[in-house]
Amino acid sequence: MTLRIPTHWLIAAAASAATCATFAVTFYPRGPSEEEKYAVAAQRKKAYDTIGKGHEALFAEKKDEALAAYREALTIDPGVSSAYYLIGTIELNDGNLEEAISEFDQALKFDKYPEHIYNNRGAARLRQGDLKGALSDFNAALDLKPGFRQPQINRGLIRLQQDDPAAARKDFDTVITGYQQPSDGIEAYVGRGIARAKLADLAGAEADLTLAREWAEGKQQMLGTLFNRAVVREMKGDAAGAQADRAEYTRLKDLPKESIEFVRPLKGADEPTKGKG
Repeated sequence: MTLRIPTHWLIAAAASAATCATFAVTFYPRGPSEEEKYAVAAQRKKAYDTIGKGHEALFAEKKDEALAAYREALTIDPGVSSAYYLIGTIELNDGNLEEAISEFDQALKFDKYPEHIYNNRGAARLRQGDLKGALSDFNAALDLKPGFRQPQINRGLIRLQQDDPAAARKDFDTVITGYQQPSDGIEAYVGRGIARAKLADLAGAEADLTLAREWAEGKQQMLGTLFNRAVVREMKGDAAGAQADRAEYTRLKDLPKESIEFVRPLKGADEPTKGKG
């Protein structure tokens, strides 16, 4: 068995209606009149109101209605970057990578704070196998917002794929030091555990993967953690521990996603508190 690098790349959260409420600057060669300013503002507000309806549909798991609302917003105001971003994120989640990248490209033309867009376009490029393009996007996101969790972890996972565990560990360390509770950075603990194993720090690798195992919040996280901890324990010569992890992996793998419940340690807070990073 060899270590298995996670491939479920993190996507930035969709923007809320509140974060979309800033009007973009519109260029007028001669300068806008007061009436034109009012008309532009009214048009932009109508577009954001329509995006808000899309959010309501999305929260109600009515994806098609949400997409229709976001596209309608663009017919009202083609310069609303968040509508392109939201459509692109839905397309990305659906596996429509070309469509997603096209929407993110459009969003980048209008957004003044595009770190989330770069991250999600990077995730789409990575799924296409474009490692260089993905790394460029994750770097751009981190240049704009140092310590941004999703692209930091994604870049670390790419560096593991490039067989550069020392650089990968630095990315995961950055994420982990920015959070007080392990549950806030499960993927970073798994990634750092893999990096440590590749750097021959087997005790540290097992410690990270054990922490991730205790705080995992989903079937994919659980399976990835157990698989890699079994490999690390095997490398350490702990045949019994490796076998136990493989047995639990097999049991969980065959269960439907919704049937698995995860219980956190009693020491954990109900709502993890982020540290200053």
